[in-house]
Amino acid sequence: MAADIARPAGNEDPGLLLTGGGHGTASPSNQFVSWLHRAAYRFREPPKSGTGGPFGRDTMRSLPLILCAALAACSTYDPGIDVTRFHLEQPVARGAVFLEPAMPDQAGTLEFRTYADIVAAELRETGFTIVDDRDDAELLGVVDVAQASREALAQRSPVSIGVGGGTGGGNVGVGVGTTFGLGGGKSGEIVETLLALRLTRMSDESVIWEGRATTEAESGADRASAVAALPALADALLRDYPGMSGETVTYDE
Repeated sequence: MAADIARPAGNEDPGLLLTGGGHGTASPSNQFVSWLHRAAYRFREPPKSGTGGPFGRDTMRSLPLILCAALAACSTYDPGIDVTRFHLEQPVARGAVFLEPAMPDQAGTLEFRTYADIVAAELRETGFTIVDDRDDAELLGVVDVAQASREALAQRSPVSIGVGGGTGGGNVGVGVGTTFGLGGGKSGEIVETLLALRLTRMSDESVIWEGRATTEAESGADRASAVAALPALADALLRDYPGMSGETVTYDE
């Protein structure tokens, strides 16, 4: 949250101060309740000379600005990123990876190249090597990016628990990508963006790791764009690789 409420120190006036600091992952609603408590404390104070009491000129002049700042800070919708991963609870090799889309007809498109470059950057940070030739790869990385309303994505198949088995050339188990375009959807609608990745060993086509990351944003917000959301999704998906298998973890953006 961009703004928080500062606690008064010592005998200084316990005014309704906004600072740039934060208190961990407290939700906007909790912080606003905290602000209201501080407002109540301020208005319980005895009148001060020259101010006309707790509802005097100085307080009433500043109150609208304080209220606007507090409400604006609390209006940002930031649910974090939910990440679920699966693997065999064994050391997962970091090798040379060739990336391809879950939907074959997206191969070579500018859209997929943009997504692949973002995922590739995070894979490199995690210790993988990215190759441009499929024949040079030890691992095949299948990438799926989807964006739709919360309700539409809820109907998609979850990440398949196919770790350890062969893929037979199949795609990552998250279904067909759906998109509104950049920041699309109806005004006020909650847009969900999903990134899924499956790593398959080329030698025997066995899946060694797979996972998905999702986040939400209000339609029209910057983060409602798949391109804008993807760097944070890729970072969260590969954070602490390989991660805990079968658990859903929520990361702050």
